[in-house]
Amino acid sequence: MADSPRSSEVVVRVATSRDAASLGPIFTDARAGLGFLPELHTPEEDIEFFGSTVGRDTVLVTDCGGTVIGFAVVTATRLEHLYVHPDHHGEGHGTALFRAVEEERPDGFDLWVFEENRRARQFYEHLGCREVERTDGTANEERLPDIRLESQHRIARSGG
Repeated sequence: MADSPRSSEVVVRVATSRDAASLGPIFTDARAGLGFLPELHTPEEDIEFFGSTVGRDTVLVTDCGGTVIGFAVVTATRLEHLYVHPDHHGEGHGTALFRAVEEERPDGFDLWVFEENRRARQFYEHLGCREVERTDGTANEERLPDIRLESQHRIARSGG
């Protein structure tokens, strides 16, 4: 992935209620493009779920000319979701979102990634995240092996 979005019009900002309906379709399309994940929810359920995160959690979006291209959902200590629409992979939206999350959570954060999602693992490792735990997937909804990563901020502060 590129280090910054190609378009100078791309803005990372906090999501508003007007953005809520855009998040679910990005999630649905991004996951479908991976090819290994089971389809657990309908697109309508994805819209409802991610719409409910706006105002509850910190939700950041990349906005390009008024169109939401990607989003990140952040809780107090975890990057819960970071998705970019597949038509815009490689344009730097993911990196811009990740850097914004680092600014939002300067003490660091962790995140989970599926073991099979090599692209995401390489992306996060390139940005300085380090593996700290692996599971067999019995605790996640998809029942797929996953890996917990920590951001470099948390690593640096913990002395790891």
